[in-house]
Amino acid sequence: MTVELLAQDQVQNQLVAPSTVGDVIGQSFRLCRSQIKFLARIQLMPTIIELLGNLLIVVGAHNIASGDTSHIWQSLAILMPGLFLRLLGEFFLTMRHMAVIRWFTGFSSNYKDAYDFVWTRKFYLVFAVTAIYMMLTASVVFWCVVMGVSLVFVKVKALAIVAAIGAIGSVAAMFASLLICTLPLILIAPAIACESTDFTTVMGEGLKLTFSNLFRTLFFGGLLIVTVYVIAAALDSVPIVVTLVEYARAIIYGGAKGLPKTINLYTQIFSSVWRSASNMFVSPLVFVACGLFYADVRMRVDGLDLSTALNKLKSD
Repeated sequence: MTVELLAQDQVQNQLVAPSTVGDVIGQSFRLCRSQIKFLARIQLMPTIIELLGNLLIVVGAHNIASGDTSHIWQSLAILMPGLFLRLLGEFFLTMRHMAVIRWFTGFSSNYKDAYDFVWTRKFYLVFAVTAIYMMLTASVVFWCVVMGVSLVFVKVKALAIVAAIGAIGSVAAMFASLLICTLPLILIAPAIACESTDFTTVMGEGLKLTFSNLFRTLFFGGLLIVTVYVIAAALDSVPIVVTLVEYARAIIYGGAKGLPKTINLYTQIFSSVWRSASNMFVSPLVFVACGLFYADVRMRVDGLDLSTALNKLKSD
């Protein structure tokens, strides 16, 4: 049995009924672990492109941080291509992850068909992410202005209490705005990968599913963040230890004044290579978890499991 058929059988065996949030994340972890070789293979080339970009960014940023302004243009000439390569690598990685979502949730029978479909929706994803980032930027700027104005009036005795409340409220409102803007991505991204409807319909469906299942989506997002953080912390412990050892060595030999302005270049390169490798295990987990959560929500709201079974019977 090929790796694709094996994965498809495993997905169909697991997505037979709505599951708890913990079960969805657990299923995602088991799927990614069982298909680790296949996932590593499809991510290898985009990860290499992203790594090259990260290395150029590390070298350029290190030269700028060292304080040598005589070679600022050379540093920027290294930094800018690095940013381009990083974005390019992340784009192709995201496309592959979106294809995995469609395939693992059973909307395509194999990875190739899933990727071909997702590629036709690439601009949907770009538009969705751009729109969300624009809303994020606008909300942050607006609430920062409100907070700044409030802090100015804090010095006025007659308005000090009101201004303080306004400043605190603006921080809370900014956090709420960030949450409202980013939370729908949990269901919008899988909707783009799985549904064949137009852009506005997909966005509307993603938003409707998010806010009609708000607390469950919040709980899923929080639990997923904690899970990913724990896994990433374990995988990235080696570069963290190496960095701490370097700082400890600098303190031992030079005291507090011996602390370097920047981390050693070779340590940064090692950390970038290590994190690029570890992300090949962490990133698919996030996308697969969001995909399975989307399928779970669709089962609860639209009876996705029943409609899929009926369509399969008709095709047979």
